[in-house]
Amino acid sequence: MDYEALRRVADEMSDFAEHLEGRWDFEIGRQGIVMMMSPVKRHEGVAYLITRQLEAQLPGTHPGYVAQAGAEVESPALGRKRRPDAVVLPLEILLGAGDTVDPGELLLVVEVVSASNPENDYVDKMADYPAMGIPIYLLVDPRKAVVFVHSDPGPTAHGISYRNTHEYVFGDEVSVGPWNIVTSDFPRYDDPE
Repeated sequence: MDYEALRRVADEMSDFAEHLEGRWDFEIGRQGIVMMMSPVKRHEGVAYLITRQLEAQLPGTHPGYVAQAGAEVESPALGRKRRPDAVVLPLEILLGAGDTVDPGELLLVVEVVSASNPENDYVDKMADYPAMGIPIYLLVDPRKAVVFVHSDPGPTAHGISYRNTHEYVFGDEVSVGPWNIVTSDFPRYDDPE
């Protein structure tokens, strides 16, 4: 099935899912349409903590840019549509026409690993984001209390992938491009309330 046909099916499924209990999102990856249930509270909490920290630093590093959750990123040429947990991009892009964001406009994508489908973040998006040319992929895993900063997308022996990776643990201050993310308040999924 070509990308436009997949996009139509995903849009129809989204319309149908509005009548179901919970929140459902649909992405298009290498394997076709990926259906995702709404994330757990802690997933959303970690994404919020990251965007808040980025928002505080962006005026000094990239005036006019914002950290935002929920933007759909689409590359029709690659046949991919993703909804990262957070992105950094110019505010003017969000205020412009259209429903999706071109990946070339992004400085960073953030994914908080899902407890139910970690392969989507570790494998599929790890292939899609460098292929889209997104400079930095911040991957946060509350299951294992680890953080990965992937950068420098480009050709490798295995195709287009990130050529630099730095690993951190919760509690570290994480260097993400020109920004720093403090992870000491990030909860693990299995932490008691």
